[in-house]
Amino acid sequence: MTAVGVAGPAGPANADGVTWTQYVTGTGGDGLWVHSGAGLSAPTTVVLAEGTELSVDCVSYADTIGGTDPAWLHITSPTPGWVADFYVDTLWSSDNTLVQQGLPECGTSSEQPAIPDDGSYDSGTGVPTISAPYDRDAAAQWALEHATDVQNVFFPGCTWFVSQALWAGGLPQTEQWNGSDSHGRLNHLPGTVAATAVDDFIDNLRSTYPLTTETYLSADAFRANAVPEAEVGDIIAYDWDDNSDFDHLAIVTSIAEGSYPEVAEWGTTDLSEARAWIDYSSRGWTWSALDQTWLQDPDREDATPGVTATLFHIEAPTAPTF
Repeated sequence: MTAVGVAGPAGPANADGVTWTQYVTGTGGDGLWVHSGAGLSAPTTVVLAEGTELSVDCVSYADTIGGTDPAWLHITSPTPGWVADFYVDTLWSSDNTLVQQGLPECGTSSEQPAIPDDGSYDSGTGVPTISAPYDRDAAAQWALEHATDVQNVFFPGCTWFVSQALWAGGLPQTEQWNGSDSHGRLNHLPGTVAATAVDDFIDNLRSTYPLTTETYLSADAFRANAVPEAEVGDIIAYDWDDNSDFDHLAIVTSIAEGSYPEVAEWGTTDLSEARAWIDYSSRGWTWSALDQTWLQDPDREDATPGVTATLFHIEAPTAPTF
């Protein structure tokens, strides 16, 4: 690991105005928890993905991590809080502390106060507050109750539908993924791009919840129908022509006999054929509610015989792993 040099003044976090730019590293892809205070006993607030850039303004000492490193860093961005130095690319050692390298020790200057530990803090940086586990049943229930809502005919609503279901299930809105902003020409589309566009939604999901697992569902999986890995509240992302670009999202609302997921969604409206607002409240994941046949049926009106999908099993833990 290599240390990144002092970057210069960055506000009143410490009397010396010192800020180090560092990066999350060595988490094995699991990400690094931010705590509201130094030490494992302090509540966790957000998880930062491997490689995330950090602004560090001071160091303190608490629980030893990795058997060797008791240093805890106070960070000011991308969200204020405390992180274990063991998972940051500094050059700490028992005989060469970060203080000796020029990083002030917290408490010797006017450090920033700890952030609230009630789970309500939103930094406005796009890094979410993880204050509660994902309530899968609540997400599925919202989806079932709203699948027949009248859709906005000016954009495909599948991602917007799934986003709202996940928010109902307790996943927090962020700067990048929320329903209060708007975008598009004349800002006529609701929410942020990540709340309405499939690929942006998936990118945000992967970066925000790095513990989420993905199961590729090949054409053979469509023919088998069973998906033993699926649980209520999971997301199925469809790739109609198997070109590695996702085209459609649905949320799993129940598991039928034979490990067969049933999903709810908003589909593509088709006013020209008077087929808008089809009842998408429940269908087998391999079945077309629009055409009443299998998605792989080559005679289906919008045939997708080579369709594949990916199952996203969302993991939003509340207890730190380090």
